[in-house]
Amino acid sequence: MIFHDLLFNLTLLIALSVVSGFVEQRWARQTLQGQVVQGCLFGGVAVLGMLHPVQVEPGLFFDGRSMILSLGALFYGPVTATLASLCTIGSRLAMGGMGMATGVLLVLSSSGIGLLVHRSLRGNTTSLTAWDLYRFGLLVHCAMLTMLFSLPLPRALDTLASIGLPVLMLYPLATLLAGKILLDQENRFRFLNEVRQTKEHLHTILHSLGEAVLSTDAHNRVLFMNPVAEALTGWTLAEAINKPLTEVVRMVDGQGGPVPREGSAGRAVLRCRDGAQYTITQHTAAIRDGHHDRAGTVLVFRDIGEEDRARQRLQRSELLFRNLFEHHAAVKLIIDPDTGDIIEANQAAELFYGWPKELLIQMNIAQINTLPLEDIQREINKAKHARRKYFAFRHRLADGSVRDVDVFNSNIEVAGRTLLHSIVHDVTSQKMAQEALQAKENYLRSIFRAAPVGIGVVRQRVFVTVNDHLCAMTGYTQAELTGQDARLLYPDEHEYLRVGVGKYRMIAQRGTGTMETQWVRKDGQCIDVLLGSTPFNPGDLGEGVTFTALDITETKQKAADLERLRVAIDQAGEIFIVTDPQGTVQYANPAFEQLTGHTLEDIVGQNPRVLKSGQHDAAFYQDLWATISKGKTWNGRLVNKRKDGSLYTEEATISPVFAPGGEIINYVAVKRDITAHLKLEQQFLQAQKMESVGRLTGGVAHDFNNILSVIIGYTEMALEQTEPSQKIHHNLRKILEAASRSADIVRQLLAFSRQQIIAPKVLNLNSTVEGMLNMLRPMLGEQIELIWRPAQGVPAITMDPVQVDQIVANLCINARDAIDGTGTIVIATQDVVVDEGNRAENDECAPGAYVRLSVSDTGCGIEKPLIDKIFEPFFTTKGVGHGTGLGLSTVYGIVKQNRGTIQVHSTPGQGTRFDIHLPAHHAQPARAARPASTDMAPGHQETVLLVEDDRAILTMVTTMLERLGYTVLASRLPEQALHLAREWTGKIDLLLTDVILPGMNGHALRQQLAGLHPQLNVLYMSGYTDNIIMPQEVVSAGVQFIHKPFTRSDLSVKLREALGKTVPADVSPARSL
Repeated sequence: MIFHDLLFNLTLLIALSVVSGFVEQRWARQTLQGQVVQGCLFGGVAVLGMLHPVQVEPGLFFDGRSMILSLGALFYGPVTATLASLCTIGSRLAMGGMGMATGVLLVLSSSGIGLLVHRSLRGNTTSLTAWDLYRFGLLVHCAMLTMLFSLPLPRALDTLASIGLPVLMLYPLATLLAGKILLDQENRFRFLNEVRQTKEHLHTILHSLGEAVLSTDAHNRVLFMNPVAEALTGWTLAEAINKPLTEVVRMVDGQGGPVPREGSAGRAVLRCRDGAQYTITQHTAAIRDGHHDRAGTVLVFRDIGEEDRARQRLQRSELLFRNLFEHHAAVKLIIDPDTGDIIEANQAAELFYGWPKELLIQMNIAQINTLPLEDIQREINKAKHARRKYFAFRHRLADGSVRDVDVFNSNIEVAGRTLLHSIVHDVTSQKMAQEALQAKENYLRSIFRAAPVGIGVVRQRVFVTVNDHLCAMTGYTQAELTGQDARLLYPDEHEYLRVGVGKYRMIAQRGTGTMETQWVRKDGQCIDVLLGSTPFNPGDLGEGVTFTALDITETKQKAADLERLRVAIDQAGEIFIVTDPQGTVQYANPAFEQLTGHTLEDIVGQNPRVLKSGQHDAAFYQDLWATISKGKTWNGRLVNKRKDGSLYTEEATISPVFAPGGEIINYVAVKRDITAHLKLEQQFLQAQKMESVGRLTGGVAHDFNNILSVIIGYTEMALEQTEPSQKIHHNLRKILEAASRSADIVRQLLAFSRQQIIAPKVLNLNSTVEGMLNMLRPMLGEQIELIWRPAQGVPAITMDPVQVDQIVANLCINARDAIDGTGTIVIATQDVVVDEGNRAENDECAPGAYVRLSVSDTGCGIEKPLIDKIFEPFFTTKGVGHGTGLGLSTVYGIVKQNRGTIQVHSTPGQGTRFDIHLPAHHAQPARAARPASTDMAPGHQETVLLVEDDRAILTMVTTMLERLGYTVLASRLPEQALHLAREWTGKIDLLLTDVILPGMNGHALRQQLAGLHPQLNVLYMSGYTDNIIMPQEVVSAGVQFIHKPFTRSDLSVKLREALGKTVPADVSPARSL
């Protein structure tokens, strides 16, 4: 039975150990709360064990209290032992019986032994072994058996005999078992705590490291990354976890190979998630499990860009300070303070002392310093212990001379040794120059007073001192400025604050401040000022600031004037180019770009030869350069080439720019485009030439026409009196043909000079040209194809249809003669509106509506040098007897007479096109009627009063009229004609009169005759030109006129028209002789 009860208590003890472990997971034994809970637990379990004791006799029993209380005291300390003991003692007292005192002593002995061992171990029970626990249990229960002797001796011996052996056999083992469980739990908890602490420590380390750390599982999926890794890769741990390593970390090594690779190490380039790149050093290693199988990868890397830069800075710094020591102008020595030996010396020391460096570093400072050795050592000790840094010594040189020196010492640490860094200044000359320094100070004071700029000192922007020039600038005296705030000189508070804030900001950044501002003089005048300020102590502006003030009012005005000049040059219509002495362009204004097409970026830095057109030879440019190189100005004209290849002519003035020393530093070219001017000038000269020919033609036209009238008239009458078979008839026909050709030449000359008498009509150009086609085709021949391309809906024009015929016929004949063999002539019309948008294409046309008549051919074309001459009268490229040279000049004159323009487009070997633009008329013309016959229209004995001052023409026309069947009253003078009219009793049907008569023109004569014969019809005739007839007020709408010379057929038709008689359909005047 005793074993059963002991087994129960043992089981209870094991259960207690397990529960205690759970409790410790919640409340650690190191905390008071944990110790209290454990005390209650152990006390409660001890009480529970007392409920199932080993009963020896009533009031005397044994249980597991000794094990529970001793183990609680051993593992959890005084608090747990006290609480458990109090619970147990209270319960035992409550249970009473003869063994109550013994039970209390047992509790106290068990807890006491546990506390004693706990104290001896200082609470570190982890060092206990199983043997220690067994011995501890044996000690506790031996003590427990000893407590039995608190009973009466016989009873004590009986009890000891009954339970002693089982207790000593089982209870130490139970204590060992329960203690082992508690010990294992403690070790486990301690291990877990250490693991937790280690994990926390590792977490802290990983998060505190300056290097990036990243780990993966066996499949290279990210498990962990510290903040540095997050910062470098651009991924957070939450984003990167379980992602492939190659997705999160993208890096390549120096050879472009991918990293990380297991076992790789070295430099690499890391590409961040946002595209940034870092130079890193990385190390990749495998994580192995207990079976040495790969469980993952750890990648450690860090940004070494800054390290590289720091290393380079350190190397530069070391080099800098080495150079600073070696090459510094000051004499420098490194001295061992313990021995006085010179460890190092720089080049300046070598030069100053006169000993080679190799000898200097073998010497002792006592060999140089003139002080006694004891004094030297004492001064060195002062320097070593930093009690003094500045010393005044006398040093001996190699040549035996002695110099006064100031020595500045500082301690430096080199390889764990304290050395003295001594900077030696030779002050011998300084002492000798003391008086010179004073003189210099006086000199500077005089500069301060007499400087041509304002100089002063301010403290907290209050004037401390100012020089005389500043007073002169501001109008204030020194007394008025000293002690005043600088606000006094500013126009307003805003400007005062702006300058203060800006100036002190620049001082803080650069150590000095410069600003432009405005000051107001005492007399109220505002001046522009350039302020420069430098503090005495940049770290403490309160010590004062030195400033200079320069009056830049005039300078700014000049700058403004220069800016206006620049703007004027930029906006000028003339070209301005500035080059260096070698001709390289340094500046060109916008007009250059507008004219040449070259942008300023294209031309700056280039030579103007890029504009060469090839129109000037080398001698021309050599003369230009020879002139300007001698310092003279060159004036002349240049033909240059635009960027698009087109040529232009400019009038240029190129002048040298001289430096103060007289050497040429630039060339300035001022150019003006005169291309349009030259074209106008050429047109003007051409017009003058044409006008001269016209005046010459007009001067002789009348006499020629009168002579030709007589020749043609009498030849016609002679032909009527001969038979065609007679030889004289043939000769007369030749005379008539020659006279007719002569009349044509005169008429062409008059057309060219725009003095031809015309009868303009509103007509449709398409209809007029179309009426000529049947006449043109036989004239051109079968080998030439004539193509007619009229545009639909062209507006009407106002023009004499005879002139249209002359234009078309002359251009087609000219085109025919230009075609060798077969070819094509195209006549076309087109409606054209000239405005600012297409003015460049039709530069001779004023804005408005035009009808374009184009005649083009596939002939030989016209050479460019000849184009300017083709409209001159009598100019021809045809052989002798093949043209008069008046065809194109006639066309030119007709076009100009009708306010039109003519343009020529020709390519040698390909053909020519003439474009004629005639002003449009908005009324609708009637279709032009074409003549059908040249038969006579005889009279019917009507009476004609003939007035002609040329006797030969009077006689001839009289004969013509009589043969035509008219009654003729002939007169040479107007007065005689008036007399005949008064004397004539019959009806006078028609007045046929010359326009220009002696004493009275034909128009005035007709007005006087109208009173005598109100129904009198009139037909004017004249051989004069249009410009002479027009002022006579004769040729106008509704007035009949016939131009000399004329044929009898022409005269017959005109007479019938003038008399208002109907002319048969097959009878009409011949067009032009």
